[in-house]
Amino acid sequence: MRRAAPFLDFAATRSAGGCALTLECGQHEDPQAPQVAWRAVLNVLAHLRLVDAPAPPPAAAMEGLRLREVVDREHAGDAFARPWQSFDPVRHGERVATRHDGREVLAPFDGYIVFPDERAEPGAEWFYCAQPHPRLSR
Repeated sequence: MRRAAPFLDFAATRSAGGCALTLECGQHEDPQAPQVAWRAVLNVLAHLRLVDAPAPPPAAAMEGLRLREVVDREHAGDAFARPWQSFDPVRHGERVATRHDGREVLAPFDGYIVFPDERAEPGAEWFYCAQPHPRLSR
């Protein structure tokens, strides 16, 4: 069964006048990931003046990405071309993976590989292709 990605509700949030984002806090096994997430939530609340805490300093640079394409794993024999990590850059036409029948999976545009999952089951999300979002980057 295909799992729903948590960011699919962003369109509904935006249509109601809200904003939403996904924050990468580290690998699931990273013992610091929960602290990264907690610090991020507190910083947002402080920035919005919803808690009594000093606002965080502004970031010198920021790159926002838009997930543009999801690629599902079709077969257990599908294999990545290399051990991808989230936010690895890719060039248009670069081989990302090979299907079990030999078909190449190529990057559809210059951008990034996001959330590659070597253990994805057939029919589930395998990885995403993202591009910089000009409005969210500086």
